[in-house]
Amino acid sequence: MIKWLTDNPQAAAGFAAATVALLGVLLTFVSLIMTGQQNKAQIAAMKEDREAARLQFEAQREAMKEEKEAAKLRHETQQKAMKEDRETARLQHEAQREAMLADREAAQTERKIARDAALSDRFARAINLLKSDSLHIRMGALFELKKLGLEMPEDQESIVRILGPFIREGIENAELLELPSPAKCEKWDEVWPRPKDDIFISGEIVSLFNEQITSDVFYVYLRRLEAEKLYLRGLQLRRTNLFGANFQESYLYDAQLQKTHLIGAQFQGANLVRAQFQGANLQWAQLQGANLYKTDLRGAIQLDAEQLLYAKNVEQAHLDDKLRTEYDRLKAEQDKTNQEA
Repeated sequence: MIKWLTDNPQAAAGFAAATVALLGVLLTFVSLIMTGQQNKAQIAAMKEDREAARLQFEAQREAMKEEKEAAKLRHETQQKAMKEDRETARLQHEAQREAMLADREAAQTERKIARDAALSDRFARAINLLKSDSLHIRMGALFELKKLGLEMPEDQESIVRILGPFIREGIENAELLELPSPAKCEKWDEVWPRPKDDIFISGEIVSLFNEQITSDVFYVYLRRLEAEKLYLRGLQLRRTNLFGANFQESYLYDAQLQKTHLIGAQFQGANLVRAQFQGANLQWAQLQGANLYKTDLRGAIQLDAEQLLYAKNVEQAHLDDKLRTEYDRLKAEQDKTNQEA
């Protein structure tokens, strides 16, 4: 081969050129192989770097997650501790408050016991003083009872029950007193018996407490009270039971008898000027000759026009419209009958 190449220079040149070309190809191929290996190494390195970065990121994320969880646990622990502290503080506050309330209630109970004892003592002394022969002492006892009734509303019923017989006795044992001219009423030459002032004060107290007591029961019973020909101006006996009471020819100017039980009461010839009977039960009440000038009978129960026919000054009395109409009709018929007779 060598000899042949030596003998053929052109072939040798071509062979040399081919060899060079082949070597170039081989070098190129080797270079490509080396470059590919380098690329593979770089890619592998990049993959390793990415994996390392991913693992590092995962580690960081896991660390952050663990830190977050730890922070959450710390927060929950703190919240729980704070909640327990608040609950403990609340329980302590409640305990202190209950203790304060218990102390306050105990103090109030002690004060109430002491107050009730003092009030009971005042009540007993006032009742005993009502038996005094001195008008001034009895008046003082009545004002004390009024004050006690306002301080102890639950005792108002007991007070009016006690004052009922006291009023009856004072009215039925009224004495002749020298009074100013109004006491002589229409008979200027006559002085009338009049209860003492303590009876009028008792009536005011009874009326006041009767209006404050919510029960419909009458606690002052003055049935068939004998009060004939007495000076009783301004007497107050609201919401009392005066069934069949006798007030014939008595002076009851300005009397207050609202919502009073006056069934069968006798007012013949009585002066009832400006007396108040609103809501009173006047069934079968006798009013013949009674002076009803400006007497207020509005809202009176069981009062009919026939009872008014023989009373005086009915035209000036205050009546419900229906009763006024019926009275006017009966009065006109009576006048017509009298004229014909």
